[in-house]
Amino acid sequence: MEKLRARDYRRMASNACATFSGTLAILALLYYAISAVFSYVGCGIVTFIFGGTLYLGYLLIIKKAISNVEPEARDLFSGFSNNLGESVVTYVLQNIYIILWTLLLIIPGIIKSYSYACALYLIEDEGLSGNAAITKSREIMNGHKWELFCLQLSYIGWLILCCLTFGILFLWVGPKMEAAQYMFYRHITGKDQVEEVTEQVTE
Repeated sequence: MEKLRARDYRRMASNACATFSGTLAILALLYYAISAVFSYVGCGIVTFIFGGTLYLGYLLIIKKAISNVEPEARDLFSGFSNNLGESVVTYVLQNIYIILWTLLLIIPGIIKSYSYACALYLIEDEGLSGNAAITKSREIMNGHKWELFCLQLSYIGWLILCCLTFGILFLWVGPKMEAAQYMFYRHITGKDQVEEVTEQVTE
């Protein structure tokens, strides 16, 4: 497997998102707004339970853009109809494990968050959920956690610019970061070519 660097993922993500950059920015705003409401309601309990479900909808938007299919606002809610149970169980367990590791020491908690980075992807791609998705994510990320950290860190310049624009620029940068991370996952699992969007997710 050819080893790709952070700049390679950034370039591929930028190219993949270019066609629908305006649409992605609008949908990103919608996603962040709903996430903020979720965080506010019930002191974050709603986010703790349904954050992963909402993220699956956002992931579908990113996958469609990568597949050169125009994403729609309704895609953001696809997780609530297609993978509700799986996403809730996986996301809740993922957060519980990270919290428990963080209670021991902060560094192990951070490391585990990278170990579980692929868990929600596996709901979509392989139909796994719960501990099965978390275990598979740990296996996938073994030896790749530093690479993902470097990929995220490589956006530091863009994130600084986002702060200078009061977060407005992040509406365009955020989708590219998500696309880059998804492409990273696809590459390290040997699935470089993003599969065609299935009939289920386009309904």
